[in-house]
Amino acid sequence: MVPLRRLVIVTVFSVLLFLQPGRSPAGRFCEGVVLRQESTLSVKPGELLEYRISVRHFGGCSLSGIELVDYLPQAARLVAASPQPDEALPAEPGSDGTARVSRLSWRRPGIKPDEALDLAVQVRAPEAGEGWMRNVVCLSGPELLRRCTDIETFVRSD
Repeated sequence: MVPLRRLVIVTVFSVLLFLQPGRSPAGRFCEGVVLRQESTLSVKPGELLEYRISVRHFGGCSLSGIELVDYLPQAARLVAASPQPDEALPAEPGSDGTARVSRLSWRRPGIKPDEALDLAVQVRAPEAGEGWMRNVVCLSGPELLRRCTDIETFVRSD
């Protein structure tokens, strides 16, 4: 059984709001950018797990040249991503000879005020074992301070 304290921490991490300002090309600060990801709290070995990632821009200036990077959990295997990422970097080849994807990135020319960017990433949990998988997502751009959020999912063997 997953300790309640751990579940509360996971839930808090999944909805952190990042309202730190960044500088616009005119030198003004851009505020109101929210980066969030959601997922289930636990899966069984070999099950599919979906991360839903969203970027919301409630600020008063346009953000240009943004990049969103998803650092996948070490033991997970990528199944699908939507929209298609601009880049998928492999990790070291696995024992079965296939390369595991360790990082996905999406580049966008910009996000205007009141626009949103929504993504979905599906991974398969490891076939054996029990423990925590951590997914980290980071958003960066010329007018933004780099911001990241993470979420943990428990792989349970019951």
